[in-house]
Amino acid sequence: MEIQVIKKDGSSQPYNQNKIERVTLAAGLKPEEGKILAQKVTAQIKMLQSDKIESATIRNLVSQELSKINQFAAQAYEWYEKGKDNQS
Repeated sequence: MEIQVIKKDGSSQPYNQNKIERVTLAAGLKPEEGKILAQKVTAQIKMLQSDKIESATIRNLVSQELSKINQFAAQAYEWYEKGKDNQS
């Protein structure tokens, strides 16, 4: 089942685990940590058993998982996401 991500503007795109890996690396995680975190988030999304998920839900899941392993990276991620929200 392909999961579609519903973005804030209403558009959709296929779910891509690699995007989570990239953003967690930018927030300060090591590559292996980012990969594991992305796998955990993907597993949580699949457990929802839906073919659609809002991007805000994904952001919340990423933030929760980041907080568990690296507070600095979690804060950097939240700062980045708030900046994106303010630009729109």
